Amino acid sequence: MVDMDWIEMRVIDGNLIPVAFIEVITYRDEWLHKAHESKPLTTAKRKLCEYSEKYWVPTYVVWTNPDLLVAEPKIAHFLVKRMGKDPVLMSAAKFKAFLRILGKLFEDYEPRARSHRALEGSG
Repeated sequence: MVDMDWIEMRVIDGNLIPVAFIEVITYRDEWLHKAHESKPLTTAKRKLCEYSEKYWVPTYVVWTNPDLLVAEPKIAHFLVKRMGKDPVLMSAAKFKAFLRILGKLFEDYEPRARSHRALEGSG
């Protein structure tokens, strides 16, 4: 059994659908930009994320320090890594902006585009 922390949902074409899976990993070291190297996904979670990314929904891993989110929210950062891509260090404001555009990113997601084209052509 493998859990996924967060499923981001949006209304697209009148339907509520998942637009991203997000796995959140607590990371309390000061070197957040290296979190993906020192605290990677477990094998089972990595396989689930890879499968989801390839066949279904864009999948991200987010490392953050929850202590900073509470004590120092203005300096809190998030290391965000989409499966198969390089990680990006984001401020809290950039992370919020990233979450807001997930539906737009999903509209251009290739597996979704392929299935949408197939439905349009099946008329």
